[in-house]
Amino acid sequence: MFAVLVGVLALVVPGGAAVADDGPVYEEGPVYTPAAPAKPGALRFAGLKRNRSNGRAVLFVRVSGPGWVFLWGRGVRRVKRFAGRAMRVRLPVMPKIPLKRYLKRRGKAAIRVEVGFQPAAGIPRTFERRVLLKRQRARRYR
Repeated sequence: MFAVLVGVLALVVPGGAAVADDGPVYEEGPVYTPAAPAKPGALRFAGLKRNRSNGRAVLFVRVSGPGWVFLWGRGVRRVKRFAGRAMRVRLPVMPKIPLKRYLKRRGKAAIRVEVGFQPAAGIPRTFERRVLLKRQRARRYR
């Protein structure tokens, strides 16, 4: 039942025939090339508009394509907006209660906000910006 071939490993199958095994045989398939590295999402600051009556501001950013834009920072409300295409996005900078009180007494406050951009296809990016909030000081009546 054993078949020996010189220089070649042989297998004996139950039918009694010997089959030479040279290893696995693969068909030529498609050749995969790695995908091009994704571009990071581009974001530019495009202006700031202050509302002196209540201490709020609106930060404008220009995004390079569709995706989510986030704004957060110490003392301000978190904001999330969706841009359906490359456009200018309006991000309101709304102070929370303690910062509102500070603005009412002092008149201005410099805060740091972070703006993140998560593109639909690409690498997310985060940018930091200093924003100066101003408010008319409360009048004191005697």
